[in-house]
Amino acid sequence: MATVHVDSASPPPAADALHPEPGELVDRLGWLVSLRWKATAGTAAVVAAAAALQVVAEVATLFGLVALVAAGNVALARLAERADPTTPLVTLQNQLALQLAFDVTVLVCMLHYSGGADNPFIMLSVVHMAFAGMLLPLYKALAIGLFMGGLYAAMVLAEAMGLVGHHPLFLDQGARGVTAYVHLWNSPAYTLGYLGAYAMTGLGIIVLVHGLVHRIRRAEAERRHHVRVAQERERLARIGALVAGVAHTIRNPLHGVLSCVEMLGRRAEPADTRTAELVDLMAEGVSKIETVTSRLLTLARESRTAPAPTDIAALVQDASQFAAMRAQVRDVPVSVDAVPLPHLAVDAERLSEAIANVVDNAVDACVAGGSVAVRVSDGGAGGVRIEIEDTGSGIADADLDRIFDPFFTTKPVGEGTGLGLAITRQVVEDHGGSIAVTSRPGQGTTVAIDLPGAPARRQG
Repeated sequence: MATVHVDSASPPPAADALHPEPGELVDRLGWLVSLRWKATAGTAAVVAAAAALQVVAEVATLFGLVALVAAGNVALARLAERADPTTPLVTLQNQLALQLAFDVTVLVCMLHYSGGADNPFIMLSVVHMAFAGMLLPLYKALAIGLFMGGLYAAMVLAEAMGLVGHHPLFLDQGARGVTAYVHLWNSPAYTLGYLGAYAMTGLGIIVLVHGLVHRIRRAEAERRHHVRVAQERERLARIGALVAGVAHTIRNPLHGVLSCVEMLGRRAEPADTRTAELVDLMAEGVSKIETVTSRLLTLARESRTAPAPTDIAALVQDASQFAAMRAQVRDVPVSVDAVPLPHLAVDAERLSEAIANVVDNAVDACVAGGSVAVRVSDGGAGGVRIEIEDTGSGIADADLDRIFDPFFTTKPVGEGTGLGLAITRQVVEDHGGSIAVTSRPGQGTTVAIDLPGAPARRQG
């Protein structure tokens, strides 16, 4: 199911935009691989320095763990190479979560073989937690943080209880074998406080970083939305100026042609049925052109709303009747379910045209035996929601972003101008409302129009 949302009053909900796109996460993976190779080189240098200064005893084990980190980097690099923007986002996130879990496991092992709780490099785990908060959904990032905290606490407590050996740092060369720090486990209360502070710090870092990334991504989504709306309005303004000029230019000659066709029809002999048929076809064609030019002028001109208290339920009932006759011919029943609501200040004529356009499209989308349901309900805060749902063919995902563009239509050639929804959107926006289209290809489409309770604002 796909949805397109157009709202002139505020940016659309950015829920989807708050998660990175697969392409964005792929780019971040490349950046992360580069950063990790630098961190691996730095870790190897620290281990080498510690070995040279004889600060640690398990040098071979530590270099083996560095080699594991390098192997993890290779695996992550291959993941970044195989991934592309079509890779499902959840797949990338799960693989990245596994990689981070591997990293923190190796880090805890390195800490165990280089002093345990005495090793100040425990603070490096904050970097892993920051990465988790930046790249993963919050619940997965918190899971990584809890995994890291639990693993580190298990290592500290296991050493304290003698379940595993302690590998001290030899910081006092005059008394080799004695660490310079008092072991944390000499004070159980202090040990528990230390572990609790570590866990809260790690989880706090995750929540903080995730929140910051969330806010940045929301701001970026809103910026893109505003840019897109500005570009669209500029494009529509240029189209409007063009079509208004064309419509004005051809309208007067068109009226002249229509008058000539009517005169020919009156002069035709009653028995000359062939001539009468041709005249009728010409009149029908010219009338269609006149209809299109009128709609173009409606779309292009600076329109003013003329709001007046209106019974929206009755207005929707009347507007739906415009398509009733054709719906009966096509065997597509149109039902209207409208609850009594307080009157709303709207431009009844323009809003009626907008609703009629949507109902007309819904009928066209259905085959014999289909149905169209129109519902009017309380939209909250004194507003009204109007929903038009059909059981037709639906709209392809690729077309959803274009359905409000002038001249874009999914109807067969000659059966649609592509102006109905463009005019509908303009009318809804002029009333300060929003319109959303949800479509399931092969199953149907729902158009939801939300009108605010405040009086319609004037344009121009």
